[in-house]
Amino acid sequence: MKYKLLGFFPVLVVLWLPAFCLSADLTLTDLKAEYLSGESISFKVETSLPGETIDLWLAMFTPSGELQYITGSPTNPSFGTTMQPVVKGFTSTDITFEIATDRLGGGGYTFYALYVIPSAEPYTTIDQLLDAANARSNLAYAQTTLITPASLTQAEFEQGKQIYFERCAGCHGVLRKGATGKAITPDITLRLDLDYLVSIITNGTSAGMQKSSGTG
Repeated sequence: MKYKLLGFFPVLVVLWLPAFCLSADLTLTDLKAEYLSGESISFKVETSLPGETIDLWLAMFTPSGELQYITGSPTNPSFGTTMQPVVKGFTSTDITFEIATDRLGGGGYTFYALYVIPSAEPYTTIDQLLDAANARSNLAYAQTTLITPASLTQAEFEQGKQIYFERCAGCHGVLRKGATGKAITPDITLRLDLDYLVSIITNGTSAGMQKSSGTG
C-alpha cells in the first residue's frame, strides 16, 4: 500500500494486480470538481457485474487526512472509522449516493469504491480488505473540493448584514443578484480568493465601485 500526492489531494494508491479481473469492473462517476456548502455531494458507482452478488465498500479521504467508511442509506449515509461495507449483497449495476455537506468541513475529498465477494468473516484491517479485493476488484476513485464560507459569530453576521444594506445593496441589489453593480451571490463569491475580495472592498475598482470608508 502506497500514498501518493496527486495535485493537492492525498490519494491512496494500491498496487492493483488482480488475478482474475484485468478490466475496470467498477467506476465512480458524476462527481463534480467543486461543491458549495449546502449542496449535496452526488456521485454514481457503477459495476459491469450484472447478477453477481458482491459486497460494495465506499470510503472517503478527508481534508484532515482521515480515511472514513461510508455506510447506511445511499441518500443519507453515515461515515466513520468503523470498517463495514456500504451495501452487503449488492446485485444491481449502479447506485447513486447523496452526501449532505452540513457535516463536512471545507477542502479536498477523495472518494474510493471497491468490492469483495461476500464473506462470513468481518474485515478488521485495511490490509485484509485490500487483499480480499485484490483478486477481483479495481479501485475506483474520484476527487472533489467542498467550498465553505468563513465562520462568523451571529453578532458578526448581523453587523455584516447591516453594513451591506447601508453601503452595498444600492448597487448590488437587496438579494445580491446585481443592479447597477455586478451580482455577488455566494455561488460567485465563494469561488473567489478572500484576499482578492478584501482588496476590492477596501480599494474599490476602476469600474466605479467606491472604496470602503474603513469604518465599522
